[in-house]
Amino acid sequence: MLEWTKTIGELVLSWPTLFLVFMVLFRQDLRNILGETSALSAGSFSLTRQVRALTRERQQLWNELEALKLLVAGYLTKWEVDHLNKLQSDKEFTCVIGEWTTETFFRPQIANLLGREFIEYIEGSGDLFAQGEPKVRNVKKYFRITDRGREYLKLREEMFPRSQSQTDETDKSK
Repeated sequence: MLEWTKTIGELVLSWPTLFLVFMVLFRQDLRNILGETSALSAGSFSLTRQVRALTRERQQLWNELEALKLLVAGYLTKWEVDHLNKLQSDKEFTCVIGEWTTETFFRPQIANLLGREFIEYIEGSGDLFAQGEPKVRNVKKYFRITDRGREYLKLREEMFPRSQSQTDETDKSK
């Protein structure tokens, strides 16, 4: 009889048997755990989909921002931006009347800034480009920057932080 108990005892205490007993005793807890795991898996799939959608949306917004930067950067020439910065600064801003560069480049740039309403005439100041003396004139006596011009410079500075400092360095070297 001892022999028989020894054989049955090994069988009862074997790993597969203990596993089966464990499954029977804790089956409800195991179902709860498995249910939470499958719900988590489904949630994970949903979360992955949301992350992908957000990534696509972020890329689209980035592309739109880059397009806006391109438009803002090209809206005015480097020289027109420089004129706005000079009109906004406390420093004197002069030009020489009668030179071909003034007529060929400066005058159309000022006309463009006026047309975009980034600068305005100072009432009673006269015509900056009228022939006569003095040849060297302070542009700030004829034009001033508008709020719209300041907003443009602020927007440009926010989008291109180095562009303002580069313009300032250019002013210092003159």
